Amino acid sequence: MALRKITLPEWPPHDWRAWAALASGIAGGAALTVFAAWVVWIISFSDEWTVASEAARIRILGRSLTLLLVGVSAVLLAQGFAINRRKISIGKDGIHMEGGGSDAIDRAAKAVEALPTKESE
Repeated sequence: MALRKITLPEWPPHDWRAWAALASGIAGGAALTVFAAWVVWIISFSDEWTVASEAARIRILGRSLTLLLVGVSAVLLAQGFAINRRKISIGKDGIHMEGGGSDAIDRAAKAVEALPTKESE
């Protein structure tokens, strides 16, 4: 009995990006949840902390929450890049980013182009 060869589905690029966004959202959310639970467990339920170490606990909690916010931002940014079609080019004029495939992006681009410039004033 021959084994059947496993192949990847013939999805369009947008579907692959959506799948990557879903996978990164699930993995990132799980990792951030575990980290948050670990920090709360260490700071709140550990018997090794004394009353004199309250300032240290607050400092650790603040740094941990800042790290969590950075992680959440990274997950959301990864999802945005995975779902939306974009073009990034780097040249001697600088870095140019274009997003497309959405009516909202097209309307926003037209609204920006319609704004008066300093040269026209």
